[in-house]
Amino acid sequence: MSALSTSEIAEKIKDYLSTRPNAVDTKEGIHYWFLKSRIDISLHSIDSALEELIEKGDVDKLLHNSKEIYRFTNRHIHKEPDQ
Repeated sequence: MSALSTSEIAEKIKDYLSTRPNAVDTKEGIHYWFLKSRIDISLHSIDSALEELIEKGDVDKLLHNSKEIYRFTNRHIHKEPDQ
């Protein structure tokens, strides 16, 4: 269904979340981002990409109201030291 590899999908998810560090979404919501961009991929492909990002430490998976949500991990947000 998808011409994109799991790593390419993961990179797109990471790029989206890293530019919106306060954003959180469900797997289904992330799937919707791709559909809005006219990129037809399966939920399974999203799931695989999210698992890759979790393993790398780029994305956190949390439970909120019994739903799994995903966000860019705070470990990657660095503040510049005061000068």
